[in-house]
Amino acid sequence: MIGSARPTGAEGGRRLGLSCLTLCLVLAIAALALTLGATPATKAFALGLALPGAGFWPGVFDDGGLVCLGAPAWLSYLAAALLSHLLFLVAVIFWFGAGNVLAPPLVWLASALAAAAAAPALAHAPPLWLCALPFLAWPAAMAAAHLARPRPVPAPPPFAAPAPPAPSPVDADLWRRLSFLTDRALQPVGRFDGFQFVDQFQTAATRYQIAQGSYALALLSARLPGLGGFVAQAQRNLIEKQLDHRIWAYWRLENLWGNLSADPDPVARDNIMYTGFLAAQIALYEQTTGDGRYSAPGALALHHPSGRSWQYDQPALIAALERGWDRAPLGLMACEPNWVYPLCNAIGASALRAHDLARWTARAERFRASLEANFRQADGLLLPFRSSLTGLPAPRLGGAVVEAYPVLFWNVLFPDLAADLWARVRARALRGGALDIRRFWKVDTGDYRLSRAASLAAFAAAAAEMGDREARDLALDLLEADCPAAEGAGWHRPRASVFAHFCELMARLNPGGGYRALFTGEGQSSGPRLDLAAPGRAIVTGARVERGRLHLSLAPHPASTRLDLPFSGFRPGARLRWTGSAAGEAQAELDGTFRLQLEIGGPTTLTLEESA
Repeated sequence: MIGSARPTGAEGGRRLGLSCLTLCLVLAIAALALTLGATPATKAFALGLALPGAGFWPGVFDDGGLVCLGAPAWLSYLAAALLSHLLFLVAVIFWFGAGNVLAPPLVWLASALAAAAAAPALAHAPPLWLCALPFLAWPAAMAAAHLARPRPVPAPPPFAAPAPPAPSPVDADLWRRLSFLTDRALQPVGRFDGFQFVDQFQTAATRYQIAQGSYALALLSARLPGLGGFVAQAQRNLIEKQLDHRIWAYWRLENLWGNLSADPDPVARDNIMYTGFLAAQIALYEQTTGDGRYSAPGALALHHPSGRSWQYDQPALIAALERGWDRAPLGLMACEPNWVYPLCNAIGASALRAHDLARWTARAERFRASLEANFRQADGLLLPFRSSLTGLPAPRLGGAVVEAYPVLFWNVLFPDLAADLWARVRARALRGGALDIRRFWKVDTGDYRLSRAASLAAFAAAAAEMGDREARDLALDLLEADCPAAEGAGWHRPRASVFAHFCELMARLNPGGGYRALFTGEGQSSGPRLDLAAPGRAIVTGARVERGRLHLSLAPHPASTRLDLPFSGFRPGARLRWTGSAAGEAQAELDGTFRLQLEIGGPTTLTLEESA
């Protein structure tokens, strides 16, 4: 039952237990070698097995042996020990951050071998044995933490989202903010002006910026379903930017050092942080436009600089996701090799739900059981990520945003789970009607600068999806105070990442339950559309379709504007009429399009429909 106390369990727990036993065995061998070893080299190697770099420490207290750059022997040993510790720490971070499963054991073994090669002529062995004792506590502490049954954390009252309000107009202020997104999305596909290239392995990766922008555009399209043209073009551009080799080149290295495979194809194996995010972009595009071009065979071409290429499409991406889930030991597939993130899986599963409800329904119960068994913590929250290789759970980093942001997509898949998680997150983040700023990590995960922008914007986006206007507005107010927008030609927050900007737009565009409606098809619409080629001269504050009628609300920019408004989606050659601030009749072209010349000097409303 949701919210009940349980240990982090099932297959993940078994793998963690096995990893602890393996480490105990290694340390037992090291302890035996320390006791029985006949040479200093054997003893130094054994101690190096107990802890990376520990084989150098005895040399700090004994004369002779290693001399580096003329330094005293003891100082050389001290430097070697500290360097080994540092390299091992870097290797572990590299394993956590980029899935490099080889780095930690290689550094560990190399430091032990180096210590053996540089071992001094030691006069006594007992200090080595005493040095090993603290290291034997590692696996014991890990096993104890896993086997202990933590006290259950009482669940807060369940969060009941109010009925979402009717979408408010997209006013001039929101369009001004949206220019930060449309300027980037409407540039040629091969250009990435305004995007950030910090690293491609972790949260600042450019692919996440692209996906986030695409998700925000889907909400804009849902708010203005009668507006096509540049909104749909921007979504297509962002989908096709993901096909650029610069965006998926990281996979060759990750696949090599994480899976020991030289295949650079980013779709063939796991890598849900690419396939799942791209499939979700396409699913949202198809839902908001009705355009299935990316489901046509071979519609997505991935070209490698070597000349190799792979042809995929939306059904192929979905099939790759399903293969990954079928063979995943924890039930959810890996993002970085051997690291499983529930968030990435929620995004991929949302794409499957939109693509084929029957296939998702057949998988949903098993998916949720794996999630509950391997990623649910005793406090009711979800683990951010976990190693499928060792069972090792993630450290508790990131604060409120790590707990809150995934709720966006759990609301698509399991609304009851999302409500339970949000109630817990909200209870931890809100104190006395205000947000506890200490719960928001002061690192912008979109570019690693010191700023709470990503934390606050992503929290606001989750609150908006859950219909929690109070929490959303509190987070946006704090965002404005912590990272104020710059005054000038283009709206932006100088201390916020691109990712944070797009999260903020998601929060401002979502009336409540927006993504659930989109991925489940509730927000899908068809009919005539206004196909503006670019935002600018006319501000479209409203564009909805009801029973074949297109209702538009326009505001001029500048004050008086003559517009050439292109429309599509009518029956070929149909007789059309429009009423409102202007009235008239005309005939649609044979392709169902129509152009209306109109001069507006103030707020304008129009209703276009086919005549009887």
